[in-house]
Amino acid sequence: MVRSPESRNSSTLVDDIIADADTAFAALLRQARELTRLESILSGHCGPDLISHFQVAALSGDRLVLQTPTAAWATRLRMQAGNFLSFLQVSGYPQLRQIDIRVAPIFREPTGGHLRKPLSPEAKIALTHMAALTGSQPPVDDDGVEA
Repeated sequence: MVRSPESRNSSTLVDDIIADADTAFAALLRQARELTRLESILSGHCGPDLISHFQVAALSGDRLVLQTPTAAWATRLRMQAGNFLSFLQVSGYPQLRQIDIRVAPIFREPTGGHLRKPLSPEAKIALTHMAALTGSQPPVDDDGVEA
């Protein structure tokens, strides 16, 4: 579709349409932001190793739904639910009365790359020996130190 120059000046930005309080998109955007905010609050409370195993799936009235990929994590989260509930009530969600745990695949945005863990001293020794056997240069870690 070809637009005339006049129509470009009068066109509405997509952000303006989404942000309009009367649209369904605006309601969906508010809900997504609220769920993200809840997940952020919980991540500060429970730590990165636990938060990576669940996500906030829904908030409806006095009920929060957390989603986790395995039954084992669901059990662990159910044991923490009372603690989460108390924390969330004092963190600005006094209306919450119940946390439900559901088992279902979770979706996380892919990160920019793989996290590189530092080598253990034993791994550095092994790599140095393998480099000597193959006649190659010993590996160097991120600090520029020979492994």
